[in-house]
Amino acid sequence: MFNFKKIGKKVKTLAIVIMIIGIVTSVVLGIVYIGLGVSLGRFGSPLVLIGALVAIIGPILAWIASWNRYCLGEAADKSSEAVEEIKELKKLLEKNNGGNFGAELFDTAESKPVSEEKTADDVEKNND
Repeated sequence: MFNFKKIGKKVKTLAIVIMIIGIVTSVVLGIVYIGLGVSLGRFGSPLVLIGALVAIIGPILAWIASWNRYCLGEAADKSSEAVEEIKELKKLLEKNNGGNFGAELFDTAESKPVSEEKTADDVEKNND
């Protein structure tokens, strides 16, 4: 029933839609307030000022408020891409190493098995 695949794209689209609705609502409300203020004559001057502020500041606030939603969608997209790339790298490493995933990454002249390395307990015993 609900599809959560590519959720990042959906969240980003929702952020844009909500932003557009906020911008349109602010402009329409601003125009309505200005119209009411003008129709009331000299008693409506505060409504004209409020309408102008709503029409100017409302879209800016709607735009800024959309950033966090859009950022969440972008993070979801990027993390999905990273997971897919890691899966591809893992398949490539397994294919090239004959199933011995990552063994040659740690097989250097400097690395020693854990059994050969001195632990903190061994160092304390030798110091006593």
